Amino acid sequence: MSAKLTPEHEAQLLSLLPKLKDAKAITLRGFCYKKDIGNAKSAALARAVSVEKFLVKQGVSKKKLSRRYNTEDAEHAVRVEFSN
Repeated sequence: MSAKLTPEHEAQLLSLLPKLKDAKAITLRGFCYKKDIGNAKSAALARAVSVEKFLVKQGVSKKKLSRRYNTEDAEHAVRVEFSN
């Protein structure tokens, strides 16, 4: 239920970094199932923010990042969607 990135998560993001730096727009969609936690929206957004901070630290422009959330699906993750 944590929003903290693990070294495995960071490695996954680093593998996408060249594509993300070239992308025109990136959506970070945080997931937290509303039946698993009281304030699922906040948890989902916290996950997206955690990924956003990591990507900005790696040199991805904050201007092309946007955050969304999903509390309907039984997932606990962040989906990175991008367009070139």
